[in-house]
Amino acid sequence: MKDEYITFGEDTPNDKLCEKIDSWVKTSQTYHDYLVAHQNKMVRYYEGNQTDRDQVAPHNSDSVYNRMFEAIETIIPIITGGAHAFVAMPALENEISMARSQRVQKVLNQKYEDLEIRRKLENISRDMMLKRYGVLEYGWDIDTDDVGVWVRDPRTILIPKYRVDPHDLPYVIKLAEFDEDDLLRYFPDLSEDDKQNLQKGVNIQVGDGTSEADSEMYQVMVVYTDEFWV
Repeated sequence: MKDEYITFGEDTPNDKLCEKIDSWVKTSQTYHDYLVAHQNKMVRYYEGNQTDRDQVAPHNSDSVYNRMFEAIETIIPIITGGAHAFVAMPALENEISMARSQRVQKVLNQKYEDLEIRRKLENISRDMMLKRYGVLEYGWDIDTDDVGVWVRDPRTILIPKYRVDPHDLPYVIKLAEFDEDDLLRYFPDLSEDDKQNLQKGVNIQVGDGTSEADSEMYQVMVVYTDEFWV
């Protein structure tokens, strides 16, 4: 199928949206599944299960010298010690502009603390070392009615299979889990017939394969492009 260009927007037909997103999922899923296997292995090593520790007999010691954990937790404070912060610069070189920028800077500093940016940067730095990349999402938090920043598990993110600039991705697909309340909250116009067509349970594996999918949760794909998100 020819990869035709579609301008995403409120007037884009649903069938065109679904057709394009389905093609993106097919392109991304093989790479995602391959990468998840390696990500889960790294997480197990980080947690100390480096040699099937859970299979060690009770009368034997299951202690391991976890060099990976030690190395990562040693370097994380070094990486985030000089983390970027919000900076407000005066627009003009006069006292009024400088005083205004100082007031804005105080607000930004407080927002930096309220959003726990430093802790979240530590988490995505850890993800970069364990899972090969980290994901920090920002947007409007409807619960607080304010700016929000969230750390996303890279295993729940689908990206293009072929090599592209991470700052210029044509799309990003986030795998989210919605319960009945979430569906009503985000899709108030969803009819009962449409809801019956939705499939419960996780369709794309993002865990380590040892836990069963929650049969009461819907897996929803949130797709972001430079133009729109659906």
